[in-house]
Amino acid sequence: MKRLSPDGKTAIIMQAINPDNRDIAEIAALNNIGKSTLTRWVRQYKLGIAPRSKASEFNVNKDNKPLNAEQKFKHILASNGLDAGELGKYCRQNGMYAHELTAWKDAFINDKKTGDNSPVSKAELNELKAKNTQLEKELRRKDKALAEASALLILKKKANLIWGGKRGRLICESERISALTLIHEAVNSGARRSKCCAMLDISLRTLQRWQKPDGTCDSRVFCQHKTIKLKLLFMQVYSLICYSSEVMKVINSLIF
Repeated sequence: MKRLSPDGKTAIIMQAINPDNRDIAEIAALNNIGKSTLTRWVRQYKLGIAPRSKASEFNVNKDNKPLNAEQKFKHILASNGLDAGELGKYCRQNGMYAHELTAWKDAFINDKKTGDNSPVSKAELNELKAKNTQLEKELRRKDKALAEASALLILKKKANLIWGGKRGRLICESERISALTLIHEAVNSGARRSKCCAMLDISLRTLQRWQKPDGTCDSRVFCQHKTIKLKLLFMQVYSLICYSSEVMKVINSLIF
């Protein structure tokens, strides 16, 4: 059989599409081609695959360009129902392998996308996941910083109402309890204890001491100071003052 041009194939396909009371076998016999070949041409034509000359039918995908989902689906439909010989011929004509068609078919059945048709590769997916994790981490950090700033601002406003005085002064029990309450509220709102202590001008160790069962009372009030060994008694001081020559001339009301 002589080689047919694309226009000749199209003419035969149109005869098969509009048979005029003739079946495909009769049309194929009149044109000296096989029935399966004509059936395949008609199927490909209906799928939008234009007829090609014999010389251009081989190595169609010689550039190894990736096929999209629509092209793969058309090849699956066009090769459906072909026997082993016709399937091998179809694969050679379209520059593909039979196992590729099988893999594409399985992927479509499982509603998956394979190969280069996947919207993102595994490396791209891992990169997107890493970026997403980094963004979430940064968002959590900013949320914590914002919550801490808000808690410290509220702590400062409340502390100004009950807190004051110089560092090192005696702090009464009620002020310590109020400070512990304010710090506890600020910590629950997201602030760090060290920042809260810095806001109230106390050290973290002082806060830890206050949190002890007996830490709200200033122990300096009850502290027993050591007696100086050379300290004079009251009567000794009195005798020195009263019997000194300078003081004896002064009346008692002016001494004390």
